[in-house]
Amino acid sequence: MSVNAAFAENNVITIGELPTIQVRASLLDELSERQSLSAAKIVVGQAELEKFADLSMGEVIRRMPSISFGGPPGENNDARLRGLHKDYTQIMLDGRPVNGRDFAIDQIPASQVERIEIIRSTTASMDSQGVAGTVNIVLKKTPDQLKRSFKITGGLMPDAPNDGKAGSLNINLGDRVGDVGYLLTASVQNRYGIREKDRKDYTDETRTTLRNREQDLEVREHDEYALSARLDWQVNDQQRLLVHPKLNVSNENKDRDRLKKADLSDREFMNAQKERRYLGTDVSWSYEPDDGIKHQIDAQIQRKNEKKDQNDSKGKQADARALLKFASGSHESIDESSSLLGWKGLWAWDVNHALELGIEWTGSKWEKNKQAWKKDDKADLTMQRAKIDEDKFSVYLQDEYLWTDQTILTSGLRVESVSGQAIFDRNTSDLERHVHLNPSVHLLHKLTEQTNWRASVSRSIRRPKYDDLVPFSEQKDGSLDSPDKVGNPNLKPETAWGVETSVEHYFFQKQGVLTANLFYRNLSNLIEKQTILNAAQQRFEELPVNVDSAKMWGVELDGSRKMDHFGLTGLTLRGNLSLLDSSTQDRTTLRSRRVNEQPKYILNAGLDYEYRPWRTTLGFNYNRVGSLEKHDLSNGNARVQRQEPSHYLDAYLTHQLNKDFRLRLSGINLLEIEKNRPRTTYDAAGKIIFFEQEEERSGRSYFLTLEGKF
Repeated sequence: MSVNAAFAENNVITIGELPTIQVRASLLDELSERQSLSAAKIVVGQAELEKFADLSMGEVIRRMPSISFGGPPGENNDARLRGLHKDYTQIMLDGRPVNGRDFAIDQIPASQVERIEIIRSTTASMDSQGVAGTVNIVLKKTPDQLKRSFKITGGLMPDAPNDGKAGSLNINLGDRVGDVGYLLTASVQNRYGIREKDRKDYTDETRTTLRNREQDLEVREHDEYALSARLDWQVNDQQRLLVHPKLNVSNENKDRDRLKKADLSDREFMNAQKERRYLGTDVSWSYEPDDGIKHQIDAQIQRKNEKKDQNDSKGKQADARALLKFASGSHESIDESSSLLGWKGLWAWDVNHALELGIEWTGSKWEKNKQAWKKDDKADLTMQRAKIDEDKFSVYLQDEYLWTDQTILTSGLRVESVSGQAIFDRNTSDLERHVHLNPSVHLLHKLTEQTNWRASVSRSIRRPKYDDLVPFSEQKDGSLDSPDKVGNPNLKPETAWGVETSVEHYFFQKQGVLTANLFYRNLSNLIEKQTILNAAQQRFEELPVNVDSAKMWGVELDGSRKMDHFGLTGLTLRGNLSLLDSSTQDRTTLRSRRVNEQPKYILNAGLDYEYRPWRTTLGFNYNRVGSLEKHDLSNGNARVQRQEPSHYLDAYLTHQLNKDFRLRLSGINLLEIEKNRPRTTYDAAGKIIFFEQEEERSGRSYFLTLEGKF
């Protein structure tokens, strides 16, 4: 076997599907396989994705290495790699960044996904925004032969209204007829989420005097639809055309019933309805005039719309919902669209050397409209509108070199230029143009037939969200305790230098894999929220600013092992552990502290046991996220919020009825995850002046799924 084929065997760390030997027919295919070796990545295959019959990608990704979620328990839509804020994690669909910089990952149906790739550091051929890393969601490809399958799921969330009855239907239909392959997928699903919160406010940490209390019951219902069509046309031996249109629609209804005051005598009710639509089409044409030469033209159009209507009412605890008085209302819409056009070429000088050159343009448009009122007849209606037009030009050069029979060196440089205009209340201003040179070097060395060593150095960026760039004002009280929220058009992108090194070992006969990875990030122009006094309006405003630098580092362990060799036939153990740390200067105390909301560790441990005589498999996954802290200001005083460790437990049982049908029973969040958050506020002398205790929990769910072919 050639060295390249040997590398192809061990190209990725795979969970659920261990690497297999692949025979490559041409030099170009061999180089394409080597291309995936450039950066260390973890690949989660379809078998692993389907184990727990999850309805959304948020639930699936929650079990992946180094991933956690912020926000309320059970609301898994803002994936965070290595404990950093979701803005540091790049989300891609089929290798392309998703539209917008504030993408909710739970709107992607799990049934449409073929695999997930967690890419630890960027290469020159990728968009540079993965400071913490990149999650690439690869959608299902066209099959080589007729494939017709379905999946029907029914579920319950006992704590939700009407037992939270949920369900989904997914159908896949694909085939290859001559030179044309196609795949049609359609899914419709309904799911619930629930959150219970109890917050108590005390004058001090002794909890002797209760100042205020809030009890919330929040219920979310999601109705979701998705359509996808993929066409793969092998025009001739040299040309190939891919076309992939897709549509996702998500409707969410959220009700929150809240009791307030120390004696819970007041009542507030909130209803929010949110509609999200995503429509996109990818087109790719490739031309291979000779073995070792390839040209590819890519085009993409995306559009994402989000509308939210919210109404709040108030009254007394004893009041029926219909008797509560109107308090406020709002309507908000966000419209994002983007167009992409790119070309890349790959030249293989010989079996040891390849060069890739790419040029890309992306044009993005973002518009936000907001209306708010506090009178039932909308007589006091206020309106705000903001818009951003942005152009991004990228060019990269990447060299991939088989240095020795055991070593591959990949080096490259990506240059990205971003400029645009912001429009707010009919006032137009040019956004500062930023040009970034992002080099990267990746080394892969084969220590033994079963052990690889990797090392990389790369530069990445995090661009501000559009919301943060426009002077969009969300009116609050204008006080120090409740400042107005505004954007900052002078924000600079954050930049980061990253270093990674890892060792991965494959056990005998591919019975498992064990990996240890060390990472380090050095961030500049860190973005955090700051409260200042607007002297002209004499109102306090909270706005994002570039403050200082930050450093992050950690150790990541992950692996899986089939236990047949030890006499435990059918048993597979798997797990991962991430130990995380960071350092930045607190702007209030001027002391060093961890980056806000980064947990100390993230742990996943699981097992699968297959009892072959019964054609039955049983599995569990335990997820635990360590404690974390958030530092901010409250009424001009330093406030520290701590969150105690939280944990999930999921389980599944699968029975193969025959060669075409499978039955699956799964339980999600069996421990009913809780997030316990004590908050302490200190005065300038360090004395505790305010203490809050907040506890949130989410309910468990059960699903029964029938999968089959027809």
